[in-house]
Amino acid sequence: MSTLRRWIPNQHGAWAMLAVPYLAGVLIGSPSWLQLPLFLAWLLGYCAVFHAEQWVRLRRASRNPRAAARHRRPALLFTTATLALGLPLLCAAPWLALAAAAMAPFLAVNVLYARRNRERALVNGLVAVVPACGMLLVALRAGGGTLADGLAPALACSTSPAPSRT
Repeated sequence: MSTLRRWIPNQHGAWAMLAVPYLAGVLIGSPSWLQLPLFLAWLLGYCAVFHAEQWVRLRRASRNPRAAARHRRPALLFTTATLALGLPLLCAAPWLALAAAAMAPFLAVNVLYARRNRERALVNGLVAVVPACGMLLVALRAGGGTLADGLAPALACSTSPAPSRT
């Protein structure tokens, strides 16, 4: 397995869950310079959380210590990159601290499910959708939009039915 494939999360549906609400927020509002580094920080943050959760899960569930250890370096690097990009963003837009704080409880639930090796649980999946759809509001606000402009699209995003498998 190539190094890149080991570092980039292979959760294909998650990439759409990260990108679509974000891009909807950009398109509903007015594009701004703040949105590009915010999107990069969002993606890097996802990679950091993915590897951190894998490390937590495998440390507890695996008999092979190397399985968990392979996620330590990517988690640390992605966390560092997220902070390096995120801290200047916080200085430029301090309201982002409130958005991050609002997402923290959902992240805590996801880590708890990872620790229990139950990442595929329905509740865990539903909890993961909330911050992703919330990024529609964050991207919209970064472009000068308001909560009133984005609330209905964010709710629609969070309640969209899954595609039919027929």
